[in-house]
Amino acid sequence: MNPYPSRCPMQASAIDRRAACALLLAASGLPTRAAGVRRVAWVSIDSPNPSNESLRVWREAMRELGWIEGQNLVVDTWWAEGSADKLKSLVSYFSLELMPKRIQLMKEMLPRMKRLAVVGWPPHAGELLELDAARQAAQAQGLTLEYWGAHSGADVDAALGAIDTWKSDAVLVFAGVVASSHADRFAAWSLRRRVPTVSAWAAFADAGNLMTYGPVIGEAQARLAVFVDRILKGGKASEIPVELPARIELVLNLKTARAIGIAVPPALLQRADRVIA
Repeated sequence: MNPYPSRCPMQASAIDRRAACALLLAASGLPTRAAGVRRVAWVSIDSPNPSNESLRVWREAMRELGWIEGQNLVVDTWWAEGSADKLKSLVSYFSLELMPKRIQLMKEMLPRMKRLAVVGWPPHAGELLELDAARQAAQAQGLTLEYWGAHSGADVDAALGAIDTWKSDAVLVFAGVVASSHADRFAAWSLRRRVPTVSAWAAFADAGNLMTYGPVIGEAQARLAVFVDRILKGGKASEIPVELPARIELVLNLKTARAIGIAVPPALLQRADRVIA
């Protein structure tokens, strides 16, 4: 029997998916052997990695709130490793609010764009809702949108091959397993085919893709620590209000833009929170 709930204790509709999947599922108190010690389960979509940046930021924020591992806190790390079965049993979450703006920014970057390819991870609980939001946003921009689902690196390669045949003007990768696990693969394809690739989390742009627009991951993790702190001090998860991300960032990779022959509009460049030169 799975000792952890199948849903996050909060349905926060605006914190990014990684923040929700690296969540405080058992913050209300898993069994511990020492009195006064609380136990929290950290759940991530990624493969096991003690140096995971999101985990590091969250642990640091917990320490600042007085929760010290080895003293009054035990952290159990659970890694879904991109597994649909594992992830379904751990968390269910989606984020839709930023999709229209993300596609609008793509259109500003590529005013002649007509065809938009979307790559996602079908097992994700909010995939259909996210795809619907993307379709509506694309329609509002006068774009034709086609979707490809991918579960593995081989699936990503197959999807990119089909997208190449379809002659897409750009590729939007939904934030999550596919974007985080295969950012380098998308970047390499983008350079070969000279087709821009875009997603939500800044790490995707850092990997060599053209642009990202989404919440600042580190700040989201720090806020999660505050939620955990409230629950460990007796607060009810159901009473914790949903919070919007404190800051949304636009990251542009100018090195990639030059390599694939895209002239970034000056107005868009001025609005960027970070530029990779």
